[in-house]
Amino acid sequence: MGEGHTCRLHNRLLTSLADSNMAIRCWKHVLPGLRASLFVRLHAEVGPVGKKRPMPLLSCWTRNYLSEAYQLRQEWEARLRSPIIQKIQMEDFFFSLDGKFKSSGKINAVDLDLFAVKAEGGEQLEELEDLLHRFRRTPQTIYMLPSTQYSVVRTFLEHNQTEALMRILSDRINYGVFPDHHALNLIMDHCLLNSNTRDAARTACLLMLQEDYENKISCYLGLMSCLKYIKSPNPEPWDPELQAHAEEESKEDEDEVKVRVPFLARPYFDDHFDLREWKPMVGKTLAWVSGNLELDANDPLMSSCQLLGHALWGKWDIVSSLSSLQSYTFTHDAVEEMKKLRGEDEGISVKGHIEEKSLQKLVEERLRAAIAERGPVDMKTWRENLETWEAIRRRELTRQLAEVEIRQRLDKVEKAKKELVRKEREAFFYEREEQLEAELERRIPRRRGPAPPHIAKIIERMKRRKSLRQTDDYTPPTI
Repeated sequence: MGEGHTCRLHNRLLTSLADSNMAIRCWKHVLPGLRASLFVRLHAEVGPVGKKRPMPLLSCWTRNYLSEAYQLRQEWEARLRSPIIQKIQMEDFFFSLDGKFKSSGKINAVDLDLFAVKAEGGEQLEELEDLLHRFRRTPQTIYMLPSTQYSVVRTFLEHNQTEALMRILSDRINYGVFPDHHALNLIMDHCLLNSNTRDAARTACLLMLQEDYENKISCYLGLMSCLKYIKSPNPEPWDPELQAHAEEESKEDEDEVKVRVPFLARPYFDDHFDLREWKPMVGKTLAWVSGNLELDANDPLMSSCQLLGHALWGKWDIVSSLSSLQSYTFTHDAVEEMKKLRGEDEGISVKGHIEEKSLQKLVEERLRAAIAERGPVDMKTWRENLETWEAIRRRELTRQLAEVEIRQRLDKVEKAKKELVRKEREAFFYEREEQLEAELERRIPRRRGPAPPHIAKIIERMKRRKSLRQTDDYTPPTI
């Protein structure tokens, strides 16, 4: 029996067996292989006898594509056992970093990394977002550690803060977080598991924007995320930040405001980073990601993604040329979706072969094959990365402590030198009296009008001393 059929049977049974009496009467007719799992779900979903509550009928449709081993949870949680991390008190640590920003306007990259690694839910996630935004505006942003960006993703995912995470990832200029392949895979898998197809598709669009198609698992997960969003966009809208900004502008007064500008910039649309709507972004992701998977041109997955992607992107000249190729094979759902976008009046006839298997099913098969082939290699690579990042963190912290110690020693030397200069001036004051007086005259600012009283007294005293000073033609009186 297929897995999809099993899930449908579970849902039907749970709906009809919500009443406990009916459950007892129908229990004997349940398939033997489903009794154990059905009993567990009945106890968890329906509850005790006589109590009813709504059940999520689509819960069995959401599942992980990535295994528990691939997510490296044990290796990630091992970071908390580090002696460096255990010594950190998060409240005091944030206030110290905030004080550094206010006093010197910068912090070290390793300090931000330690905060991202140790951060937990609640206010600490907001503080982490604030630190990332301020750190991005300092010259030290070029020294951001790769472990910092990975830690930000995992920390926000652990607390299911995907909306805040997508706000950070979408604003790369102000936050500077560029996730690696393993982090992107975790985001898409987490979002698909929670039926959040919107954030999964937005994460897939990051691959297209960065033109990063090196990891096959990331590419196929990106295609799956886009296809699921096309089929079931959830939640809405596509970009909450953009919608909120548009609503604020609509609430403002409609009075015309004139602003003086040095010159008028010509309107330019690069058709890449300027994309904001979901259709061109998802369509370009389907077209570009599938085009870099090194597949045959007549592969049904390749041709169907190209057809549907360019249709969503609005490149109808490319869609027409693809549809006219008789050697290509397209899936039936991709063709139907393309015709729906084009409209019945201006339909495009597809001359190629039609594949009965759905495009999403083809992508899922290739995804599972890529995970089986590439998964162990990725796990080994990222496990080594976690160990390397821990070593880099210790090395950078040791270097920072050494720099602080050197700076403190230099400050002590400077203070000792100033003290020696002061003592020397006191010891040889009378021998260098004329030199000190000349230096004092240079230091006294020249002002128009009469000098202040205390300055006038010093000048008068210096003139009197000069008049009493011995000269060559001076003859002492005879006694």
